[in-house]
Amino acid sequence: MSAGNWALDAEPRSVGTKIIITENEATLTNGKITARISKLGKIIVENAKGQVLLKEYARNRRDLLEPKCSALEVEARKFQTIPGTENYHLTVRLESLDPAEKVFGMGQDHQLWLDLKGHSLELAYLNSQASVPFVLSSLGYGFLWNNPAVGRAVFGKNVTTFEAYAAKVMDYWIVAGDTSSEILGAYAGMTGSGPLMPECGFGF
Repeated sequence: MSAGNWALDAEPRSVGTKIIITENEATLTNGKITARISKLGKIIVENAKGQVLLKEYARNRRDLLEPKCSALEVEARKFQTIPGTENYHLTVRLESLDPAEKVFGMGQDHQLWLDLKGHSLELAYLNSQASVPFVLSSLGYGFLWNNPAVGRAVFGKNVTTFEAYAAKVMDYWIVAGDTSSEILGAYAGMTGSGPLMPECGFGF
């Protein structure tokens, strides 16, 4: 793993972590969020109510009991080597679980829509384009793509894809909450808050 935490500046608060390992899966619960990792490596993220928030998108035949078992051989996580470097072209695919989901955030991009569902966004800083790869979902989670690399995010109706064109590791951070303010508060607590406006800026 990289020694850098990139956008995650703060030390995480201890909220009580619980790890359970069985024959078929490993479960990691941290506060209001639970990650389930199957014995074949597929990750599913749930909230405290057991509702699935995120699920890796894979279409292969390794698990014949998987309802979406397929011969397409599409992997949820793809590390494609870049010749002559120690980096990978990284692709992460997530199921689009609800076509009515709305996603917001991702910084300042040159487009007209607040809801980013159905959009493709370049992850790069350009003149007047500020890429902040954090998304807030109407399903009750926040997702930070914590890879400091040029890439692309696609919020499709069928699949959500994040790409880093040159990366050494896969790193993302997920938070679950009951309200948007709770999710954004946790995000600010991990990445840092903006400085308080000077008193002269508050008006009369």
